Amino acid sequence: MKIPFLQSKGFQPKNYATKDKEGDGWRVVPDVFYPTMIAHIRAVLGEEGLPEELVDRVLQEGVDPKMAARRYLSWARSISVQGWADAQCAPEEVAPERLAERASALECARLWFTRALKNAEQKPIHIRIERNSTFRLGR
Repeated sequence: MKIPFLQSKGFQPKNYATKDKEGDGWRVVPDVFYPTMIAHIRAVLGEEGLPEELVDRVLQEGVDPKMAARRYLSWARSISVQGWADAQCAPEEVAPERLAERASALECARLWFTRALKNAEQKPIHIRIERNSTFRLGR
């Protein structure tokens, strides 16, 4: 069965990050980055196919270029609707029993974005997320 690629529908990770002056890394602002990624991931979950921004563009022998896309999509699907909603709230606003899933949603969004940006750059990258009390993983 051939798995179709989802079109990014205008999602460009470079639009949500700023290149460091040294030129070897990227900076992101959590108030923009997390809500954008969560909305994007939730939209992707409603579609069929693999998100094209996660499919490797630099091919490696013996490595399926769609493998990472499948993993991230599977991870995102394992997070409940409530988990994605909680990810947009400060940890103090989330019931203690839902904090682990909230953290998983935030981590999925961060790693999805990092992978998409790496694929857009077609080379290894690193990002620095500015501090923010709403989008920290724990209390």
